[in-house]
Amino acid sequence: LEPTMEAGGQGCAFTVEPALPKGLALNPKSGVIEGSPEEVLDTKEYTVTAQNGTGSTSAMLRFVCDMVEQQKDPHLQVDPAFAARLEEVTDPAELPPEPSRSLRLGDWMVWMVHRAWVNDPTLMVFDFTGLQMPLPHMEPRVAPKLCKAMATNTHITSLLLADSNFRAPQAVELAEALRKNQVLDVLNIESNFVGPEGLTSLAAALQEASSSALRVFRV
Repeated sequence: LEPTMEAGGQGCAFTVEPALPKGLALNPKSGVIEGSPEEVLDTKEYTVTAQNGTGSTSAMLRFVCDMVEQQKDPHLQVDPAFAARLEEVTDPAELPPEPSRSLRLGDWMVWMVHRAWVNDPTLMVFDFTGLQMPLPHMEPRVAPKLCKAMATNTHITSLLLADSNFRAPQAVELAEALRKNQVLDVLNIESNFVGPEGLTSLAAALQEASSSALRVFRV
C-alpha cells in the first residue's frame, strides 16, 4: 500500500497586511514568505489572509528583522572569480576541473549545479545527500539554480537531496520544473524543511505531469 497526495480542488489566494519589509514577499499561491529582509526593523505584526471560493481565514504573524553573522566556514565560501568563469561556460566539455569537495565545498556545489544547468550528459546521479546547501538568498547559484535546471535537464535520473537543507520555496520551484522534466526517475528530499506547501506543490505537479518518468519519491 502506497499513500498518495492530492492537491485540494479549491486553491487559495494569500494576501498580507501591512506590506512586508523590503526584501520579503508573500507568494500569493503558496502562502510562503520568501526572500531576505534588507534592513533592520523592530518587532511588527502582520496579518496573512487565505481566501478561496468558500471563504477566508487569517493568521497574525509577529517577527523582527535583525542582523545575523554570516557563516564564515571557508570550505563553504564560493570564490567569486571561479563562479564568474563558471557562469560563462555553456558547453559541458569546457567545464573547469572539479574543485576539491573536502577543501572547497562551496565551489564544488556551484560546479555540480552548473553541470546540471548545462545538461552535462555524464551527470546522471546528482547526489547532495547529507551536504548542507547554503540558504538560497545567500547563494542563489546552488539550490535555486538547481531547481530551475531540472526543468530542462535531460540526463539526471536520480536527484538525491536528503538532509541537504532543501527548503520550502525551492520545493515549490522544483515542482514547476517537474511539470516539464521527462527523465527523472528517483527523487529523495527526506529530512529537509519543505513543509506542507512544498509537499502539496510537488504532489500536484507530479499528478498533472503526464509525461513524468518519476517512479521513486521519498519525503
